[in-house]
Amino acid sequence: MLTLQDGRYHCTELLGEGSMGRTFLADDTRSGQKVAVKALYPSRLATLKDFELFEREAHVLQRLDHPQVPAYIDAFSEGHGDALCYYIVQAYAPGHNLREFLDRGERFDQERLLDLMIQLAEILAYLHSQEPGVVHRDLKPANIILCHQGKIPTLVDFGAVREVVRLTMGGGSTIIGTFGYMPPEQLMGRALPATDLYALGITSLECLTRRTPSDLHGEDAAAMIDALNDISLDLRRVLRRLCAPKVEDRYPSATSLLQDLKQLRSAQTLIHIDRLERDIARRQLEREKALVNATGTAVTFLAGLIAFVILGASFLGLILTLRSLLNSVAVPTSATLALSILGLLVPLLILSTRYIQSSWNAPPPGWLRTPGVISGFDTLSLAESEQLLVNLSYSFEHRGQTLDYQAHAATAPFSLFTQSSSLPDKLQRLNQHKGTSFDIFVDPTNPHNHIAIEVLNAEMEYLEPIHHFDPEHPHHPA
Repeated sequence: MLTLQDGRYHCTELLGEGSMGRTFLADDTRSGQKVAVKALYPSRLATLKDFELFEREAHVLQRLDHPQVPAYIDAFSEGHGDALCYYIVQAYAPGHNLREFLDRGERFDQERLLDLMIQLAEILAYLHSQEPGVVHRDLKPANIILCHQGKIPTLVDFGAVREVVRLTMGGGSTIIGTFGYMPPEQLMGRALPATDLYALGITSLECLTRRTPSDLHGEDAAAMIDALNDISLDLRRVLRRLCAPKVEDRYPSATSLLQDLKQLRSAQTLIHIDRLERDIARRQLEREKALVNATGTAVTFLAGLIAFVILGASFLGLILTLRSLLNSVAVPTSATLALSILGLLVPLLILSTRYIQSSWNAPPPGWLRTPGVISGFDTLSLAESEQLLVNLSYSFEHRGQTLDYQAHAATAPFSLFTQSSSLPDKLQRLNQHKGTSFDIFVDPTNPHNHIAIEVLNAEMEYLEPIHHFDPEHPHHPA
């Protein structure tokens, strides 16, 4: 077959072929090792962007040094004119790719999948930590070679010249990746470290379900993850974060994902996902509050307009009625004026009354209602900022396990605490409510995500508990 670099590389097998190039298995006569030679034919390129990507790959590989990324060996060109060809030589990773394992019916249980995810997360953490960071952009089963009896994954890009999608958009940006494994931001021409985490999530979900990537997006992926009863709750939580369509709802980094996966494998509490889910719940509450405020403003304007029309019609009707009466009955002018003013003031008083309040929104469907108990409160003095923090402690049971939490109840300067009666009164009420039960609504899949609706309002201000809370009845905390 093909011989390159004055006989140094003897190509013995075709590993992959695409519209713009080929990948060969070759013998390196200098080192005596098997190598992979990727060839790019300029005469077949649709745009110069394809050559830039090939050249960038050579530069990136040259500075990488990781045992599970094939080592860069050489880059060169041979030929002239239409026969010109560019080559990248890498160490060869023997084994079969994950796509072949899945196609022949291989099944992954939680233990095996965790091992795979941890090793891939380690590779991604290494790539993303480079200066500048390296985003693979095309992580998928076909680019994961399982070596050493299928136990050690190696991240490669064989056949990418054929499988990588290149769609030039109107703004001149280029989409690089494979449909089905690309998150929304990648479809818009953006590649972030979280982009690789999304592809890892879809790949992991495919290992568990053997469903095609087109079925593993958005709500379909979330529903599919929730239906996985043969894996732990914490692994489902991790997969939901990886497959989240929004960047901000995914893990912030491969390093944080790696730490949680290792905690999960050793059956310890996950660190980063708890914080991430609390942030997501907070953002959701803020969005709902903004929506309620916007809706309330629109309703207020519409109600005011209707009231104004009714007011005008009532006033006009009153004038006509008075005029009719005046024509038939002798009524003092002062009495007529008083009736007119009264007819004008009544609708105005009704309109000025507050009729739109910030009502409590019911928790999402399927959340569990459980009693919480106030266990007390404590104070923490911050001398540097001259602030006093008051934290309310409460607990509730979920699936036989008692969970303890603290909620910020008040903050005040020392001077305010000693001079104002409002904060001591609040603390006194807190102390009186020790041992009191109140309603908590809990996400059954993640008890850390819960609403202590009768303790704190949307502004995280303390509310006195209301017993026998009726979820069907609007709750006005303020």
